[in-house]
Amino acid sequence: MVTCSDGLPFPADTVASGGIQVDPQETEAIFTALADLKEVGGIDAPMPLQQADVEEVNRAVLWMDDATAERSLGLLISPSNSADFSLETDWYVVLGRQGEQLRATSWQSSCSARPALTEGDMWATLALSPDTSTPEDKTVNLRVSEADCTGARDPAPFLATEPVVLETEDEVTVYWTSQLIQGGADCPSNPWVERTLQLDQVLGDRTLLDGSTWPPAPITLETANN
Repeated sequence: MVTCSDGLPFPADTVASGGIQVDPQETEAIFTALADLKEVGGIDAPMPLQQADVEEVNRAVLWMDDATAERSLGLLISPSNSADFSLETDWYVVLGRQGEQLRATSWQSSCSARPALTEGDMWATLALSPDTSTPEDKTVNLRVSEADCTGARDPAPFLATEPVVLETEDEVTVYWTSQLIQGGADCPSNPWVERTLQLDQVLGDRTLLDGSTWPPAPITLETANN
């Protein structure tokens, strides 16, 4: 299961299948909400809505919340000439029930997908330390920083003691979590802490991946510049 920056978890293969099928009445409500977003949002509306008529824009519903009367859903929208949907490049829109209609409550240029976590956890992002070891070693020196807003707290007391590490012949994927902050927090740059990763086998020419995103992304030195 994965989740966008705002919304409920959903199976990652929902994207490849073209999204959840909805009934004609719900489809019409989505169309009306996107038309309203196009008109009200103007130059701040999602780019696909600015570049084409609403009926020409491709839509894929990722999740729907039926738990309450305040029905909400999240969807991807892509240009009319797109053949497929992408969590990485397509616009993500959340619609919520306002009165008798669906209205856009948030939108952004991508889903910013991450694997879904249990309640109380957040992801930590990873970067190579400047003094990282060589590929011939079984250890890798990393820098670790919390992904969500934390008020720039010291992450050390909150990080999981050890990450989950999945090693294959071609890749090493590292999943590191931290304790979710209670209440709100501002968003200055979160600090980094140094950690040493112990592998079962030497890294060699395998790709080192950060599992905090979906799909996992290569861990690089550049991401730690701040």
